[in-house]
Amino acid sequence: GVPAFRYLPDESVWAARPARSLLQGGVPITVLGSGFVNSTSLECAFGELRVRAIFLTPTSIICPAPSRALVSPVAATTVALRVANNGVDFTRGHVSFEYVGSCPPGHYCAGRAILRAPNGTFAAGYGSTNFTLCEPGTFQPRTGQSACLPCPVGYFCPDHGLSAPRLCRAGMVCDSHGLRVPVKPCPAGHFCPPGTKSDDPLDFRLVAFRTHAVEAEAFAIAGPRQLLAPRLPGIYEGTDGLDVLETDEWQLLPEFGLLSLDATKRDWEFRLRPYPEDGFHLLEMPPPGFDRTGLRDLPHIYAERPHPCPLGYYCRTGAATNETANTARNFSAPQRCFSGFFCPRGSVTPEGQGPCPTGHYCPTPTEAFICPVGHYCPEVGNTRPLECYPGTYNPLTKRSNCTLCPPGHICPRWGMLEPEICPAGFVCVESGLPEPVLLCPPGFYCEAGSLTLNTSL
Repeated sequence: GVPAFRYLPDESVWAARPARSLLQGGVPITVLGSGFVNSTSLECAFGELRVRAIFLTPTSIICPAPSRALVSPVAATTVALRVANNGVDFTRGHVSFEYVGSCPPGHYCAGRAILRAPNGTFAAGYGSTNFTLCEPGTFQPRTGQSACLPCPVGYFCPDHGLSAPRLCRAGMVCDSHGLRVPVKPCPAGHFCPPGTKSDDPLDFRLVAFRTHAVEAEAFAIAGPRQLLAPRLPGIYEGTDGLDVLETDEWQLLPEFGLLSLDATKRDWEFRLRPYPEDGFHLLEMPPPGFDRTGLRDLPHIYAERPHPCPLGYYCRTGAATNETANTARNFSAPQRCFSGFFCPRGSVTPEGQGPCPTGHYCPTPTEAFICPVGHYCPEVGNTRPLECYPGTYNPLTKRSNCTLCPPGHICPRWGMLEPEICPAGFVCVESGLPEPVLLCPPGFYCEAGSLTLNTSL
């Protein structure tokens, strides 16, 4: 018979994993490509050095990196990695393969392998044989890094080897970098939710930002820049000659005294934000629930600052929530103020700003009403007016006491404005009588308003 002859497509190389080795070599390199054939002549060429390859699949082979210690014992170099099915005709295309003299920063070398330092660790400088855990106060979310990052504002890093910071505890303020533990409590009169970044209750107001189209143009010209300093809303000329729009993207919710992000101030199409670790830039995404056609079920995003204690309550240092249900004697939550005291938002003691003044009554923590006629409001801290009791009357407002009924009169009812004349047949000789008690003496008659038993008058 006629012997069969098979045509094969040319082999090609796409990538090498890993793409570098120490000069000593000896590390298995996975080469990815196409057209590989299971042949005893299958070889890889690392520059001028050639090694036998191990066939895995038509698209992947393994080649041990040859040692260049004798060829180039000190200097690092980059060589072309090629493959040949027949050990002769190597691929025209190649991938670059790097030889290094010592373990590079961000990596450690266990034996002959170059390994990336895992997240939560770092490998500083050249020649590391192991990685080092990040110290408390720092973290590292990525692999292959030569240093750890300081814990950001609003977070703390309490342990060794953290790959992510921990959100600042509720009731505390984390307003500096590199915190191991939160040490600053929430200021009195306020509560601090998790992640609070500032101890200033007036922070986050008048934060300026560029419109997205203007910022994109500015980035194309001048590169990334810091956010603008707080100024009054308006349009002014930027440092690079571009007109820049400034506005305040936070709004105060008057019914609660909370500062919330106004998501409608941004179009959320494209916003450049510098990524501090490596200089890359991220697109800013809208908050969950944001509807581009309007606001629909958009959750509030509150400023990471202390928020005032609710109306009618006071907050001690370190309050963590504004929850007021079932919080008696739980001083991490707001506590109810004393009744009859002015207690606006942000109160720091149960007395608030002081008691309701005399001659007034205060049914709410913020309102004072003048005591009405027929009533009295004694001393301070009244929550309601008291009716004048029988034997007294009061025709005036704003009084702290009622007047005793004068002789010749009686005050038989509660809340009287004027006294009544003592009825005929009786003598009302005392003050403060709710009803007549002395009958007219025998042999005499007594007209209405009689006020003495002395018959000689």
